[in-house]
Amino acid sequence: MFRELHEEVGLHAEHVRIIARTRDWLRYEVPDHFIRRDARGHYRGQKQIWFLLQLMGRDCDMNLRATDHPEFDAWRWNDYWVPLESVIEFKRGVYQMALTELARYMPRLNQHNRYLRAGMRPQHRDNGRVNSSEAGEAQAPPAATDEQGQGAD
Repeated sequence: MFRELHEEVGLHAEHVRIIARTRDWLRYEVPDHFIRRDARGHYRGQKQIWFLLQLMGRDCDMNLRATDHPEFDAWRWNDYWVPLESVIEFKRGVYQMALTELARYMPRLNQHNRYLRAGMRPQHRDNGRVNSSEAGEAQAPPAATDEQGQGAD
């Protein structure tokens, strides 16, 4: 997983903390019309273990040009469930399973008291606690690796 993390976004083990991983392998098959003709019969899909990581480094530690063959040309922070909305249809089931399983490890943010308006006001950082105005910060999607420890795009 760490090799793939470095190849894809230039991060090293010291830049992240593993929060959780999926219990089992998650599998998807690629429809024939998405497989190159020369690869048909040899390639059917992937099986993946997904990891939920916390960035311990800084945004500037991201380096999409860490290798000679970059896989991405840009990155951005997203809300947790956004990848489910934007992934190609045949991968959606795996994304749903992985994100659902790993969601219980996400911090519970914006826990407002629904009866008191005061519960909706931004709070300030106090004694190391995260305030509700910081709660809107986007979360990176979990990283996924296939059975060889390679990224699953």
